[in-house]
Amino acid sequence: MENPNPTPSAAQQPENNGSERMFSQSEVNTIVADRLARERSKSAERVGDLDAREKDLKAREEALEAKSQRFSQWEAREACKQYLTDNHISAALLDKLDTSDPEAFKTAVKAVQSVTGNGYSVTKTTTGAKVDTPPMWLSQGKDKDAELKRAFGLNN
Repeated sequence: MENPNPTPSAAQQPENNGSERMFSQSEVNTIVADRLARERSKSAERVGDLDAREKDLKAREEALEAKSQRFSQWEAREACKQYLTDNHISAALLDKLDTSDPEAFKTAVKAVQSVTGNGYSVTKTTTGAKVDTPPMWLSQGKDKDAELKRAFGLNN
């Protein structure tokens, strides 16, 4: 049986003043295994840090996307509001109609005006204040119920 820890011969040993120590193979294996374990734990910590950074980045991206979406909604609403102002139409329609698409909003406003006979238009007074006018059919003494039924396509 061979010796598991062979001693090097004098020819194999460099000059040794007694300050250098020779390690057996099992000691070298233990040292290397410890070093590998330390490196693996460092690597695992780095991966954990990267995962935390990735989660933080995703949260930031989601927050930015939400802000961008809110800004787009605000911008569309402002475009609708400007359309109403430019055409002297009551701003009350902003809360009644969908303002997410300005072109669809303009179409809806025109539909409301066609049904109400421009009843939601705004008149200007001498002081510059805007006042909503009642629908034309109310001031003409027509049958209110019949006009509403006609507006909703419920003619009997």
